[in-house]
Amino acid sequence: MLRKFSFFAILLLGLLGAAPGHAADPTPERLRDQLAPRLPALWKLKSLTVLGHESSGNQGDATVVSRFQAVVSLNEHLYIGDGYEGPVSFVRRYADAGTEKVLLGTARSVPQKDTWSSQFELSNEAAVTMPATPLSMFPGRVIIRGTEDEASYYTQRQAETAARHTAELAVLEEQTQFKTAERAQLEKQEAERAKRLSALRESFQGNDRAARIAAIETALWSSDGAVRTLAFETAYASKDPAIINIAMRAFFGQIRTPIPVAVYATKEDPNSQAAVDAMGPFTVTVTQVEQTTGILHGRIGAPGYPVTQPADSVGLLAQTEVTIVSPGCALALRLSDAQAMDGLLRCQSLPPLIARIALQ
Repeated sequence: MLRKFSFFAILLLGLLGAAPGHAADPTPERLRDQLAPRLPALWKLKSLTVLGHESSGNQGDATVVSRFQAVVSLNEHLYIGDGYEGPVSFVRRYADAGTEKVLLGTARSVPQKDTWSSQFELSNEAAVTMPATPLSMFPGRVIIRGTEDEASYYTQRQAETAARHTAELAVLEEQTQFKTAERAQLEKQEAERAKRLSALRESFQGNDRAARIAAIETALWSSDGAVRTLAFETAYASKDPAIINIAMRAFFGQIRTPIPVAVYATKEDPNSQAAVDAMGPFTVTVTQVEQTTGILHGRIGAPGYPVTQPADSVGLLAQTEVTIVSPGCALALRLSDAQAMDGLLRCQSLPPLIARIALQ
């Protein structure tokens, strides 16, 4: 009878010492199953070893704190950025797939239905914190430093650079040849122009006056500015009224834009400066010159006074002089030694003013 009582007592004590429906402590397998999904995505749990348990609380409300050691490994290679070239990202491998780390921590487990529910705390969580990312996280084309892909990339870049340099040299050579040819052509044209101008000067200085006048008149209407300039300079310097008159007719006949007239006060009339200031810019616009008669048509005037308002005018080129008349003003000028025409501007109710037109 005593032997039977002792067996039931031992069985009862065993049942009272464990949480109902649970093993005495959470198993490593159970802790591993609950820790694995809570690890960072790049890591997988390889093994978990329980180092010890500490229990507290009453039966049915027990808490078990388990100290553990877990071995985890990287799922894939990790990389860090190492520069960019346009759309190309360069990276260096930071950690290899399969790299293992040992985590230390505690699991606080409480009974839940027929199992244990655990909360984990890692004492060295920094061991699985990496300043690197998987290759798929880098934008554009990704090249790993130290690989054949990098060598191939730089070989291609060097080939492209060499080809571009060759093309640039070819373009530069072509431009140099073009500029050389262009410079040679310009030098040839300048030499030919200098030769023509030299021949023209000789024709301007010939003993035959009629031929000299004809040559100057033809040159005055040349499309070459240098020829025209030489002809005007020769005509003004000739002191020949007929040649000068031909030059003045060409000058006024070729200009279709307003010709500025410089107006100055006279010393004789103290009111003349006020008239100059109030008159504004005085201009001559020639619309037609009759080359055979020297009669010219156009408009003269300035905006300052009613009598000086621009109005239709008629004038006459006679030898070295020009006279232009409008309803309100009369302009009389004579060729001076400074390749300019100087004279007087007279307008109704205004004092006479000094006037000049530059023959440039």
